[in-house]
Amino acid sequence: MALSPLLSAVLGWTAPSPQAVRSALPPRSRVCAAIDFFSADWGALRSQLDALSVFAVVNGRGMPVRPTTYFADVEAAESACAAMRASCGSDLDITPVGLGIAFQAVADGRCDLVAREEDVRAATERLEAASTSFPMDHLFFPMFTCAELASESPSGRPTLPIFMSAEDANEAMGDAAVDAEMECLSLQGVVEQSISSLQAADGAPEYRFVAPSASVAAIRTVSDAALLSEMDGDMR
Repeated sequence: MALSPLLSAVLGWTAPSPQAVRSALPPRSRVCAAIDFFSADWGALRSQLDALSVFAVVNGRGMPVRPTTYFADVEAAESACAAMRASCGSDLDITPVGLGIAFQAVADGRCDLVAREEDVRAATERLEAASTSFPMDHLFFPMFTCAELASESPSGRPTLPIFMSAEDANEAMGDAAVDAEMECLSLQGVVEQSISSLQAADGAPEYRFVAPSASVAAIRTVSDAALLSEMDGDMR
């Protein structure tokens, strides 16, 4: 099997060039391959994706309302929940759901997955600037990265951070003083390439999924409020 440009670059680990890392990024324009959701590789990847949260409106039993929509933006989920409460008066709330679970449900045709408006805008601008687009059969759910942010993992393989939030990606690039452009990828392309990397020989790139800072903050706020409420109840 021929070595990929990135694999050739990292044998013996020397920091790969941005061009080498970029060559290993998920492709932007190809017909997507079928994903085997019963495979061990998907199970391993899903556990990583589930560390990133999207949000769904749920009923009083904690079950997603139908038709189900998963929102990357917690504020959009809260707005949808408020609109549903106003129209039906039900006991509704929002809850975080792992991105891996949501992606598989979307692939099965059981729900919709909606990206943050700001990220759709950032992705559109980047794709237009590059005169490209996502494959027609790919869900328009953008992910972001930058080849210059690649680092070495404990296993010695190059690791590339993948962000759900364009704002977080830009902040990471600023913190690293990176003079480069942000890459825009489709979630489906990232999933397919990640599975290929899991199946590849040692030296293939690894992907580190970075949870949106806004989602992490929202979940932490709810968790802290629940803990305080529980402590208050125990004191009474």
